[in-house]
Amino acid sequence: MTYNLIITETANNALDEIVYYIINKLKNPLAAIDFLNEVQSKYENVCVNPEMYEYVRDQRLAEKGYRKIPVDNYVIFYLVNDEKKEIEIHDVFYCRENYGRFL
Repeated sequence: MTYNLIITETANNALDEIVYYIINKLKNPLAAIDFLNEVQSKYENVCVNPEMYEYVRDQRLAEKGYRKIPVDNYVIFYLVNDEKKEIEIHDVFYCRENYGRFL
């Protein structure tokens, strides 16, 4: 069964900032399109198979159920709600960022 995708405002804002950075700072709009296409593909995959990605490494967050989707140099954090059949995308981080302090 396919799960519904819920994207928080925080996650949407993070994606907007990433795309802005790729387009305006790196001057590479095609890379921004590729990035968004990859994100969309990962969203589709996780809605079909919510547990396909591993738990985050931070034990405190893993105990809360956070999983991570790798996309290029970024990591998308999400929770699975089996009862509601929902995937909730919480945030997107640069892979070297200390994300534990944000969630």
